[in-house]
Amino acid sequence: MTAAATGELSLHDGAFSQNSALTKSSTYTAEQFQRFLSWLDAGDDSGGERYVEMRRRLVSYFGRKRCVSPDDLADETLTRVARRLEEQGSITDSPPARYCYIVARFVFLEYVRGADHRRTSLDEARGAANPAVQPAPPEGTDGTSDESLLEGL
Repeated sequence: MTAAATGELSLHDGAFSQNSALTKSSTYTAEQFQRFLSWLDAGDDSGGERYVEMRRRLVSYFGRKRCVSPDDLADETLTRVARRLEEQGSITDSPPARYCYIVARFVFLEYVRGADHRRTSLDEARGAANPAVQPAPPEGTDGTSDESLLEGL
């Protein structure tokens, strides 16, 4: 049975769209999504404009932090907020925008701690890219100097 047949909506590309290929953890019913929008709007009906604005602000936040995929991180943030709202029934700790930024900070910290994003030195990166190429030994260790190496080019 597809997501469209069950009436479920999934977070994808900045909007909840019908897509059964996404994980179950990011799948919501139309009623659950409406409740998320209502919470984000703080009771006013903005027609989803606050959602779009919050997502834009989160993408900008992750972009300023120089993240590789700010769109994905913003979507993950909103998914976590919506899941938390569904689990608890309401979030009254702080205003919606502030709460979204709190969750975004945790998403960013997880992103930074991820193995794919650690910084490496140029020598390590050079060695990893081409294991046959080794850095030149320090001058004087094998009797060759930088000038003699350059003459060979």
